[in-house]
Amino acid sequence: MVGHKTPSAIYDELFDEGGGMDFKSSSDLPGSIDQINHERQKIHKKSDVDEMATLLQMAKVKQYIRNLQWTPEPRMVVLTENVLQDVVDSCTNPEMFTPFTIDTTFNVGSFYVTTTTYKHLKLIDHRTGKHPSLPGPALFHRRQDTGQFLYFAQTLQEVNNDIADILAIGSDRFKGYSNGFASVCPVARVIVCKKHAEDDIDRKLTSLGINGK
Repeated sequence: MVGHKTPSAIYDELFDEGGGMDFKSSSDLPGSIDQINHERQKIHKKSDVDEMATLLQMAKVKQYIRNLQWTPEPRMVVLTENVLQDVVDSCTNPEMFTPFTIDTTFNVGSFYVTTTTYKHLKLIDHRTGKHPSLPGPALFHRRQDTGQFLYFAQTLQEVNNDIADILAIGSDRFKGYSNGFASVCPVARVIVCKKHAEDDIDRKLTSLGINGK
């Protein structure tokens, strides 16, 4: 990315812009580290503006980014309509369905990234003979509370109203997921992830001084 050029790379660019070895005046060349840092800040600001403009344009044409909001905190949902339809097809049929699973990755820069997965029931992995787990919509957010997941669920519903018929939500023990999706997916049953439950039990036992089998 342009905004991450090293000082030496910026110096080389300024040197070339000044005429390189054929420079006409020493004033055409970078004179100090302060000048290089100044140029680096200009490049970084331009990069930030370019990235923001790209983000806004993608949101405007609804290309992957939905419901981009800047206040009270920056947040957005990343999805495609095809993937969301696959989620509906795989997670809402009472005769055969899979949980819509939610998990949050912490400390991705200054953001949380909440990812979702589902088993695609129309596909079979030839290696395992099982339905593959595929990534679903994702939420980028700055706070971790029920309101963020209500916003997430409502954004999904705005794109595909049938998301309300999801039958099961898989997650860890964080109540924000289930509480946030509760009004949008009223029939969904929350299923605690087996791995998260085991980890919670291990932590509790360790805190009580109980170790080993």
